[in-house]
Amino acid sequence: MSDLPRSAPTPTDPTPRPGRAGTILSRLTKAVREQNWVAVALELVIVVLGVVIGFQVTTWGNERTDRAREQLVLEDLRRDFALNRDEVGRVREYLLRNRSEFYPRFASIPLDEVPNIPVDTLYRLAIRTGNYASFEPITGSVDALVASGDLGLIRDPTLRSHLVSFLEAADDSKRDREAVEHFFIRGLERYASLGGPHGPSSDPVVPFSAEAFVRLRQDDEWMSRVRLLRGMGFVYAGELATVEAAIDSVLVHLDTNLDR
Repeated sequence: MSDLPRSAPTPTDPTPRPGRAGTILSRLTKAVREQNWVAVALELVIVVLGVVIGFQVTTWGNERTDRAREQLVLEDLRRDFALNRDEVGRVREYLLRNRSEFYPRFASIPLDEVPNIPVDTLYRLAIRTGNYASFEPITGSVDALVASGDLGLIRDPTLRSHLVSFLEAADDSKRDREAVEHFFIRGLERYASLGGPHGPSSDPVVPFSAEAFVRLRQDDEWMSRVRLLRGMGFVYAGELATVEAAIDSVLVHLDTNLDR
């Protein structure tokens, strides 16, 4: 066994090492004590630059996050408004064709010729008199933006303005739609009592006939309702033209802003 003394363990220095901020502060304190004003100025410049750079990095990161969110919002809006554009066009076409084509044909057919006309043709004309089309816009994405207060996430002020204009136009058209619906529903009982057709012409809920067509034509109350419904539909179609223009404006600006 060796008689050599064992080496004592080296004690650990308990004094914590200063961090970066502590190092800068200590250098700054030392420079002030030594009245080394050049060193003081240099240290202050380093501190200020560090703060500015940190702020810019944070701002840049937040802007990147906001831009990514904006693109997702714009994509949701683009999908909703593309569907709205297709639907409002379909409804307007139906209302205008009903006014300019189907109603005049329904009202102008001589009653003595009705038995010679195919029942399917009579059915298509008659069902238009007891039917209507309405547009219920998809507003989920824009409603969520407004409700959450995130409308400002969209950088383009013109796009924001067009979104608000669309909501206003859609709200105006809703009142006309509700008026048409109310008038139509009130007349359904009369329509049904006269044998007005329902369901597909190939398998109607109530079998349709030339006699039922004549009953509809000869009923003054129903014909007055048809004329008024036709006029109301025309006014409604005019409101939808404003909605359609608002949708088109939104889509143009969405295309401009996507992936910008």
